[in-house]
Parts: sequence; structure tokens; C-alpha cells
Amino acid sequence: MKIKYLIILLFLGVTLLSTKAQKLWTLQECIDYTLENNLALRMQELDVRDKEVLVQSARNQMLPNLSGSVNMTESFNFSGSSDNTYTQGNSFNTGFGASAGVPLFNGFAIRNSISQAKVDREAAEYNLESRKNNVLLLLLQSYLDILMKKELVTIAEQQLASTQKDKEAVEIKYEVGEVSKDIYLENLAQEAREMATLNEAKNNLAYSRLVMAHILDLENPEEFDVVTLKLPEVMAKVALYNAAILFNETKLTWPEVKSAEKNLESSEYTIAQAKSGYYPSVSAFAGYSANYYNTSNLSFSDQLDAFSRPYMGVNISIPIFSRFTNRNNVKRAKLNYDAMDLQLAQVENQLRETIKEAYVSAVAAQSNYESAQKTLDATKESFRFAEEKYKVGAISPYDYNTSKSQLMQAESEMLRSKYQFIFSSKVLEFYKNNTITF
Repeated sequence: MKIKYLIILLFLGVTLLSTKAQKLWTLQECIDYTLENNLALRMQELDVRDKEVLVQSARNQMLPNLSGSVNMTESFNFSGSSDNTYTQGNSFNTGFGASAGVPLFNGFAIRNSISQAKVDREAAEYNLESRKNNVLLLLLQSYLDILMKKELVTIAEQQLASTQKDKEAVEIKYEVGEVSKDIYLENLAQEAREMATLNEAKNNLAYSRLVMAHILDLENPEEFDVVTLKLPEVMAKVALYNAAILFNETKLTWPEVKSAEKNLESSEYTIAQAKSGYYPSVSAFAGYSANYYNTSNLSFSDQLDAFSRPYMGVNISIPIFSRFTNRNNVKRAKLNYDAMDLQLAQVENQLRETIKEAYVSAVAAQSNYESAQKTLDATKESFRFAEEKYKVGAISPYDYNTSKSQLMQAESEMLRSKYQFIFSSKVLEFYKNNTITF
């Protein structure tokens, strides 16, 4: 009795360990985990934080600066006397000072620098969002690929189970001499072929799991698996959006386009900053200095009063000739603006072509899926007749197995077209709503 309980406990323990090792991930869990842990996204987040620091640095240029100084000097003096002797008279001097300065006007360079830093930060935020979008689409494709490979494994298992059942019946008949050896060998060969197909399907599934585990950067990818979605219920909700209308809606909020727009806006501030070199700059300054001499008979505090010098003033710098540096800086800034303008047009064109391709792919996938469904229905009916003929000996095992293989091929093709249709339609939906939902 104790042994029986030990076996039960051991079985439960193995089951719990297996369940723990094979945690099933939902699509949303994969998305949340990736957005939090993906190294590329974390690096892009650091870029956003760096741009925020640059905004603060630009703002701080409006503040006054303040510095202090202390210098100590010792002089070595030798003086001669009438009796040809020399007297050493060293002196020690200590100076204290503090100065402050504040910019009053510099051709609006600081103001433009602050505005440009803000725009650059916004561009970095859009770049982060764009990278998240790429990761989400990659996750969706990988997730659906795993689901498809799972169904292909199921089809292969069902096909093999049916063949093994037929083989068992043929073996019984072969042993009593009711069927010839070639029929028996054909069933063995069919079983071997389908076992190879099943092994290939399992290997493909394992590889797809490994690919997605690597996208998630999991430490133990062999323990990764996903939750199966009820995709047939989703099919009724699928809608295809017109490519031209979708592009006009998407470009208004698409992060890659917004980032390019911010880069163009930033280049405008670069031109403004380059033009600030033509303006005079005005700054105010103030300071205080004091000295102490060890050769003086005054006390330390008296010397600070006697030898102190407060000062203040305004500095005006007027550019007269800078060897055409300002002019060339403006020219280069305008060329950079033209480049950013072309880049924006290029990004919009790329988005337009991407949406067109997604739309054409979705339409083709929908057509392929509908055709694959019709082909599967016809193949099922054909196999049903072949199965009835095989039972009464009207067709050979080879023809029967050929019909069975055609059915499996039709089922596999239907699955591939279905998942391609789902993915293509979800891509269009993502461009429209910037979300992935099932």
C-alpha cells in the first residue's frame, strides 16, 4: 500500500514539474514580456532618456554661471648691500576672486537650441514606438506560425493513426493469407512515410518555438510553448481595408512618418541657430577679487578691505568678418533641411508601398484561403469514395494511399492559406488601429 502511495506521489510530482516547465504563453504575455525586456527596445529607451538630458542642458544655458578662484604666489627676491652681501627677501601673495556671467542676447541661439532639443526628444520617442511596432508584428507572425505548425502536427498524427489502424487490419488478413505480400508491404511503406512526415512536422514546430523564444530572449527556450487561439471564430471578424484610404489615415499617426517630420522640424532650428552667428551677442558679468600680502603690516581682514576690487560690466561681441564661416554654416543647414525633406517623402513612399503590399497580400491570401477550402472539401469527398472502393477491393492500396496523401496535402495547404490570410488581415488592422487583437 505504501508503495502504491509513493508511486502516486511520484507521478503527481513529475506532472507538476512538467506543468511548470511547459508554461503556456498567451500572445499578450509575449507582447508584454518583450516590450519590457527586449534589449533593442531598452537601448532605444536609453536614447529617449539621453534626449531628455539634452533638453535640460539646453535650458540650463539660460542660467548664469558662477566660478571662484584662489591663487597663491611666492616671490624669491635677492638684494645686494654696500658690503657686498646679499639679503633674501621672499614675499607671499594670496589672491581670492569670484566671477559670474549671464547671457543677455545671442541671436536667439539658446531659445532655438531648447526648441530643437525638445523636437529631437519627440523624434526619439517616435523611433521607440516604431521599433515596438516592428517587434509586435514579428511576434504576431511567429506566434501564428507556431499555431499553424501545431495543427500540422495534429493532422500528421491523425493521418498516421488512421494508417496504423489500416495496417493492423491488413496484417491480420496477410497472416491468414487473404491479402498478398505487396499489399502488406505497401501499408508498411505508407506508415514509414507518414512517420517521417510527422517527425518533420514536429521538428518544424520545435524550430518555430525556438525562433519565438529567441525573440523573447528567454534563457530556456526549450521550455517555451504558446496558448492555442480559437482562430476560426476570428475569421468572421476579418476585414480588408482599402490601401489608399488606409495610407491617408495611417500616415497621420504612424511613428516612422512622425519621426521624419520631427527631423525636418529639427533641421529648421539648425538653420535658425546657424543664422544666429550673424547677430551680435550681449552678456553681463560681475566679479570680486581681493589679495593678501605677507609683506604688508595690515592684518588679513584689513588687507581684504584695502586690496579688494569689485567689478561689473557688459560685454558686446559684434561679428564683422568670420571668414565666411557663418554663411557656410547656413548653407549646410539648408542642405540638411532639404535632405530631411527628401527623407520624409521617402518614408511616406515606403509606408504607402508597404500598405499596398499588405493589401495585395491580404486579398491574395483571402482568395487562396477560399480556394483551399473548396479544394479541401472536394478532396475529402474524393477520399471518401476512395475509402469505400478500397474497403471492397475496387482500388489498390497504392491508389488509396495516394488519395490519403492528397487529402493530407489539401488539409496542410488550407491551414497555410488560413494562417497567411489571418496574418495579412491582422497587418492591415495593425496599420489602421496600431493594435493587435483577437
